[in-house]
Amino acid sequence: MEAEYMVIPAGYSRNFMLLLLVQIMIALLLGADAVQEWKTLSEEENLEMERQLKVINKPPIKSFLTEYGDILDCIDIYKQHAFDHPLLKDHKVQMRPTRIPKDQMMGGKSSMKTKPPRFLPENIRCPPGSVLIKRTTKEDLIMAKKIKALGLNYPTTSRFHSNDAAPNGYVSANAEYTKHNFGAKTTMNVWNPSVSPNQLSLASMWIANGPVDTLNVIQFGWGVQPRLYSSNYTRLFSYWTVDGYKKTGCYDYLCPL
Repeated sequence: MEAEYMVIPAGYSRNFMLLLLVQIMIALLLGADAVQEWKTLSEEENLEMERQLKVINKPPIKSFLTEYGDILDCIDIYKQHAFDHPLLKDHKVQMRPTRIPKDQMMGGKSSMKTKPPRFLPENIRCPPGSVLIKRTTKEDLIMAKKIKALGLNYPTTSRFHSNDAAPNGYVSANAEYTKHNFGAKTTMNVWNPSVSPNQLSLASMWIANGPVDTLNVIQFGWGVQPRLYSSNYTRLFSYWTVDGYKKTGCYDYLCPL
């Protein structure tokens, strides 16, 4: 399976509660009323989405059309959407870590020299100094707004939980760490389960910090989400929130402006 774009984590944090959660869920998302609502946007809503698309989709250096119908753009690393945030003004991207934890060293040499796996075909490569980003469409914004955070909230009740009886049955497990953390990794099988248009299936990892009411979360994994991606292909995805899923958070690059 080929994913459509890569997300590269950067940096590390201290005194960070690391929570690894692998979840597989199938959830009923939206009813027929919501589906109908997607088709009836006002002129004002259409204009607002066009404005957002102009801000999100930066001028590409190079573009690719995938076999799945997506357009992937090579964007100058300093012009990507994340740097529109006021707090990242004049920010410099750190390509290498300042230091490497001792347990990541082997014989005095860093184990980080291992090449990362490739998620894309050989013909899709960006020039140095640019990053590959899926071009956002109006449909992407509509779908993301409607299913924001549904079924993805971080469980806070137990180390292992199973709820097979609920309509959105799921299984989850977590482990908590209070020492210094320099990164995280997980291994999960990649499947392409068959789901209906109103369902989703996910396997992902959470990194979370803080009390439940103001929880900071970064989530990354794979999922089959027809309502979000308009297809039944398995795709890499990311999600974040800084206030426990209340007012902040978005999928991938589909962030409100």
